[in-house]
Amino acid sequence: NSSNVSKCRGIYSNSGNQLININIYDNEIDLCSLGISLNSDLGGDLRDCNVFRNKITNILGVNAGYGYGIHVSNKSYAYNTNVNIYDNYIYNCERHSIYLARGKGYNVYNNNINDHRKNITESVPRAAINISRVYNVECYGNKVVNCNESALMVSGDYLELLSRVENINIYNNYLECKRLSTLWIGYLTPEMYSELNGINVKGNTIIYNGSEIAQSIEFRHGKNVIIEDNIII
Repeated sequence: NSSNVSKCRGIYSNSGNQLININIYDNEIDLCSLGISLNSDLGGDLRDCNVFRNKITNILGVNAGYGYGIHVSNKSYAYNTNVNIYDNYIYNCERHSIYLARGKGYNVYNNNINDHRKNITESVPRAAINISRVYNVECYGNKVVNCNESALMVSGDYLELLSRVENINIYNNYLECKRLSTLWIGYLTPEMYSELNGINVKGNTIIYNGSEIAQSIEFRHGKNVIIEDNIII
């Protein structure tokens, strides 16, 4: 219940574990501080995992470690993790609905995200889909509607000088938000800290519905970037 949300996670793993061939599907998770986490952020091994057809609602908390609908992270960049996140329904997560925190080789597709950060008014754009410190990512066919803040963000990390953000393909998504910019590339991450290389944004519908000044696409830095064939409203 709401009095102990901050103490309750849905499906969670501590960093350092071996997470190989894990399949998480057809679960309903409501009113927790974290929905599903596959975490080898500081050590361990993450590979060949699937998270699909879950219903994740009302994931509360805005601080790091809280408010994530689906969180995946792998410390190693030596191999493709082959982690697939697809066909999930996610409603009202207060930090990120889907967070790719670290690693290489993720596929995020056909997820339906609604009312991201429904009741949050802080000015930091915590995107519904956050692609951070990762490379080799396919992100397509997702639908983000009635998003209270940014729908999708691609960024490095000013605290992690060796972070790589490379070969990110974002295509055929429907991205809609009503506050802050809909799609960010390189949010507050100067090139001296992290390199964004090979970012492709193609065939998306990108809508900004807010009343304040913001952008459909806010592009801060990067190289070898293609923004092509999108519908921007």
